[in-house]
Amino acid sequence: MKALQAEVHEIDPKLIVLVGLPKKNPDAPAVWVHVENDVAGSYAPPDLKGLQYFGKGITHDQAVEVQGSRQAIALIFAHPKTFAWSGLKTANVLVERVARRVGGLIWDDDSRLMYSADAWHSKRVESWTSVPAEVANHIAIHSYDIDGAYVRSITLGMAKFGLPDIVVEQFSWSDDRNMGNLINSLAQVMAEGARFRVPGTFDLDLRTIRNDIAREKQTKTLLAGATSVAHLNLSGGVPDEGDPKNRLIEIGFDQYSGNGVRAKQDAMLSSLFGAQESVARVKHDGELLKASNKARSRLPELKKAFNDGLQPGAFIELKVPFDVPNDSGHEYMWVEVTKWDDAGKIQGLLRNDPELIPNLHAGEIVAVEQSKVFDYILRHADGSQEGNETGQIILRMQQEHKD
Repeated sequence: MKALQAEVHEIDPKLIVLVGLPKKNPDAPAVWVHVENDVAGSYAPPDLKGLQYFGKGITHDQAVEVQGSRQAIALIFAHPKTFAWSGLKTANVLVERVARRVGGLIWDDDSRLMYSADAWHSKRVESWTSVPAEVANHIAIHSYDIDGAYVRSITLGMAKFGLPDIVVEQFSWSDDRNMGNLINSLAQVMAEGARFRVPGTFDLDLRTIRNDIAREKQTKTLLAGATSVAHLNLSGGVPDEGDPKNRLIEIGFDQYSGNGVRAKQDAMLSSLFGAQESVARVKHDGELLKASNKARSRLPELKKAFNDGLQPGAFIELKVPFDVPNDSGHEYMWVEVTKWDDAGKIQGLLRNDPELIPNLHAGEIVAVEQSKVFDYILRHADGSQEGNETGQIILRMQQEHKD
């Protein structure tokens, strides 16, 4: 406690160190320090498997060592709204210094992440170069399967800013990156002072983000046709088991047209971030058909992997022909699998906007037959992928045609 008092005096002499949990909210920035001696029973650290996902900058030896912790030092910060930024910055600096003094690892109870002191310094202190800070450095987004088909994402840590956490219900794993960018952008403008009604609508414009780094991250990778604006419906979110004990705001997409919620999600993401699609007209020669047959031979294995349960973040897309109206040909498009039964019937989300089939749109739920699948892509949780050999052949054929 003496060391803590010394650090507080150096960092922010106005920070009040409390000896007990206050009965009312303090009028000035304050910290309550509690030493927990029953770590195993009351404040157990994440296990080794958990630290693979929720540990930041932690070595294997540190992960093993923290399992035997005998004490935990809990620092609980509170401050009025006017100190939202300065209070959080002071908290981050103080926590790092305490961790270095006692040789401990830092558990952020709001975002449920554990850091080494060096990783904490890099992410929470050194990166803080302006006010408002980049909110994504101070929160986490948890994404997880719902019923083995769709994904739910929720922020953890918005309470640090006195704000609700953000949730998006029922989207596909292939949209996880863009949904994460959407959530981070909304979190950023909320922390920067954006006002809206709940329930109500809100126009999120990426170009109005005040933090330079956060704004550039979202705008520098926009694709063709991007508007940089998302027209969102905001409502009170429905809590799920494991959610933070905080208010929730759910993002909705009803201002966009589409046959079902996922088609509307797709329309919003394509409008906000842009889309990159190409149409190739090719004849199925021997080389292409051979690659397709090779891909089809893996379908039983892929079906088993899907029904056994893919890792969070992994998904399977299948290239399937769709009949073109008033034409004898087909248009081949990708479908992200959401169901795959033993009879070979597959249900999934259409990932392309067709060029020749006007009544079909990306994001719609479609039914296809395993016997008609032409190729596959298996996207792993780490971002690597396998399959789509026919796509590589088609790209080479297009290049040769240009040459």
